[in-house]
Amino acid sequence: MANVLLIGHQPDLYMHLSRLFADGGHSLKVVSSLEDGIRHCRASSCQLVVLEEGMDNALEGIPRLRSTQAAPQVVVVAERYNPERGKAALLSGALNYMPKGKAPRAITTLLERLPSFGGNGAEGPDLRDFGIFGSPPRCVPSSRPSPARPMPT
Repeated sequence: MANVLLIGHQPDLYMHLSRLFADGGHSLKVVSSLEDGIRHCRASSCQLVVLEEGMDNALEGIPRLRSTQAAPQVVVVAERYNPERGKAALLSGALNYMPKGKAPRAITTLLERLPSFGGNGAEGPDLRDFGIFGSPPRCVPSSRPSPARPMPT
């Protein structure tokens, strides 16, 4: 099972995640600053960091978290979706950027599906339903054919 670190100060998110993780056998630790989170990742086997976007220097902290001995995946949780901040988070090394409302279910799905978190790779909801996961939702191909465009010469 996965060892998860939440860096933030939103008790509602912590309470929801702690209930979900306990059911799945995962452990959850909470710290209130990026520096405490980095220290925790240096000293433990943390596999996933849930980072609240509102923390000071959150996006600048992603590479620092990823470069620790634990080398955890980082999921950035935002109060409001912001495509530019999402792009910056991904370019900084985050696994995903998602709105807070979808975070508990999305993170649980990540833990269940990705073998690196002890998941079994089972089928489930598309991970893109929850956030960016590598590209903005608007960039995900739709099932509708696009109008034909002339090829440049």
